[in-house]
Amino acid sequence: MNFKFLNRRTFISLAVSLLGALPVAQAQDVYPSKPITWVVPFAPGGPTDALARHIAERVARELKQPIIIENAAGAGGTVGAAKVAKAKNDGYTFLVGHMGYMGAAPALYKKLAYDPVKDFEAVFRFPDTPLVLMVRNDHPAKTIKDLVEHGKKNPEQVNISNAGVGSSSHLIAALFANSAGMKVTQVAYKGAGPALVDVIGGQVDGMFDQTNTALPQIQQKKVRALAVTSKVRLPQLKDVPTLNETVLPGFEASTWYGIYAP
Repeated sequence: MNFKFLNRRTFISLAVSLLGALPVAQAQDVYPSKPITWVVPFAPGGPTDALARHIAERVARELKQPIIIENAAGAGGTVGAAKVAKAKNDGYTFLVGHMGYMGAAPALYKKLAYDPVKDFEAVFRFPDTPLVLMVRNDHPAKTIKDLVEHGKKNPEQVNISNAGVGSSSHLIAALFANSAGMKVTQVAYKGAGPALVDVIGGQVDGMFDQTNTALPQIQQKKVRALAVTSKVRLPQLKDVPTLNETVLPGFEASTWYGIYAP
């Protein structure tokens, strides 16, 4: 089933039904009978954290139990993933997983303290999310074409921040740079929140961030949006072109999330 096309009410109902159907190890009359923990492997304030809190709030109302968001940042999300992999599989601890540490990590790290396939059970998937490429307000590139030209003329002089090695902001920036024939310098943080703060503050040139956290910063003119990674323009950013229609025909990328049980 493609969760991308579910409306919000249907998505929340499906999430609740899937969580409620989980086998619970201990003998209890009703599940859930106590608060549930969702581990977010990034610092607070980033897109993973924001999306998890938004969905957790709605699911918690339906389950009639609080869902506690626990931030366990580090190593592109692999620290938090490893923590959940070792947790008790009683239906009360879950990982908010995404394409980085649950998909790409085995190819990026020589040693992982968990196996994304063997150590987890997939429960449900969040809607896919495109990203937007933003630069600091005083950056000389006014358009995505300007940035690509600047990057080609100045190899490794464009600094792109990300949420950590293996994060979607890291992987999609690498895909973009490689597709555009650029060499950029990637700067890893412990989450997209602090990575975006340094774009706003001018410490780095730009970053790929997910639309749910990027949109307020763009609307408040704290950063300048150059392009989005979706195939067509986004309704919320009608004036921002796609990479597909400008410098990289056929380019399309988004990040996926899901809830995983140990």
